[in-house]
Amino acid sequence: MTLQARALLTLPLVLLSSNLNAQTVSATFGSKYDAASNTASIFSNEAKVGFDSTTTALFALGYFNDGFSVATEAASITDSASLTTFLGSFNVLHSQSFSDATAAGFFTPGNSSIAEQGAGKDSYIMSLAGVTSWDQGGTASEIGLFRDAATFGTIPAGASPTPADYNIESISYDTVILGKEYLGESLTGAFAGVTGNIYASQAIGQAVPEPSTYALFFGIFSIGFVYWRKRTSKTVSQD
Repeated sequence: MTLQARALLTLPLVLLSSNLNAQTVSATFGSKYDAASNTASIFSNEAKVGFDSTTTALFALGYFNDGFSVATEAASITDSASLTTFLGSFNVLHSQSFSDATAAGFFTPGNSSIAEQGAGKDSYIMSLAGVTSWDQGGTASEIGLFRDAATFGTIPAGASPTPADYNIESISYDTVILGKEYLGESLTGAFAGVTGNIYASQAIGQAVPEPSTYALFFGIFSIGFVYWRKRTSKTVSQD
């Protein structure tokens, strides 16, 4: 047997061995239904219409680059360009289109074996309305970004040959960075009779003002109010 032939036979074995030894994580994430309490979590657009094959959207799990100020940068999303920049700092572990939703807004928890990455990082759930794949993300019309520190924890290190379990499906999230949370809603359609929490995305350009912005608005209002009081007092004294 020639040296070249041996190399060709050996290569598949090397690749197989490499894959078997790879550290992986079995990530389970998505919507959740709890039969005991008859409650569920669904995802929707700004108008509270659940995502499905008609109201298209993408669901993604991932983490941000080190040193990236998520809240500050999220507040600066105003158009497609700034959205693209924002998404450029998001490392996607797994994404899937809501066209696979079993009911409007209900993304059946997917169990995806992913290569170890981002161990120890904070993970986030993201919804992007109007797109069906990650490479279209910059053209999304709406975005939602959610996290639940208690449920999510941090991304675990991978394991082999059995992947490390990382189950972050949840009915409620404790942090809404982009979008809005509607609690205790009476759901409709396939979930008629079920009480649920709706996690809606928000239109691009409707960034949430930072606390410093609120302080600026309050300061301007205070100065205007003082000026108005002085003018009013002056007018009254002249009369």
